[in-house]
Amino acid sequence: MAADRIPSRIVLPFGFRITIKQVSPKDPLLHVADDEYLDGAWYADERMIVLNKALPPRKRRYLFTHELAHALADFQHEMFLTNKAKPTGDN
Repeated sequence: MAADRIPSRIVLPFGFRITIKQVSPKDPLLHVADDEYLDGAWYADERMIVLNKALPPRKRRYLFTHELAHALADFQHEMFLTNKAKPTGDN
């Protein structure tokens, strides 16, 4: 179903672009240490979400929204640091 498809990119205001990659379970982007691999990760410097494409769709969607929450927090932080946004109540 198309509504369940995870996008390959999300563009937020002010040019904040997030790339989403679905990779194999043993991809170096998911490697942590020794023989340990993550199921998903947010790379802030690259503005990239990486997901293990071998996971069942439901778990992959869950991890996507989890990592997207990290990305949105970084977006909000960047907007405040660059004065593109002000906290609610600031005049």
